[in-house]
Amino acid sequence: MAEVLLEDFGECMMPLYATRLEKSFLSCGGSCLVIVRLLTSVPKPKLTDENMKTPALFLALVLGVTFLASAAEHSSKSKLRHVVAFKFKEGASGEKIKEVEDAFRNLKKKIKEIQDYEWGTNVSKESRNKGCTHGFILTFRSEKDRDAYIDHPAHKEFGKLVGPVLDDVFVIDFWAQE
Repeated sequence: MAEVLLEDFGECMMPLYATRLEKSFLSCGGSCLVIVRLLTSVPKPKLTDENMKTPALFLALVLGVTFLASAAEHSSKSKLRHVVAFKFKEGASGEKIKEVEDAFRNLKKKIKEIQDYEWGTNVSKESRNKGCTHGFILTFRSEKDRDAYIDHPAHKEFGKLVGPVLDDVFVIDFWAQE
């Protein structure tokens, strides 16, 4: 059996900490006996302002790194993708569709939060587009930037332009992963 000894260090009672433990296992008639023997004990040092600077700095560093790791969950490498697919009404003219394409492209010039913009028309052979012919991908650094885009007056104006010629729209946002 190991005992923890206490010794008076002036201001408080501080435990002695074992620096080495020896475990011996003896087998006897199918049962196992564990003997723990305390070989050396060293007193815990008295805490002063001077010797607390290093642990306090270490604690601050650990907490800071933990906070940064949490904040960097969606770091500068992470990208918030906003994917939009349009299904135009059957009666939408090629001229009106071209106007929508140009207006969507111009949003990047008007809304600074848009980091990147890509678009194209469906070329899939899988026939699972559900009638959507145009796909657009906008990239944002944060959800706050995406929200600014959604609430931006230029985006609301674009909605007024595209609304009358759309039969359906599909939107999904996700954090890009590698």
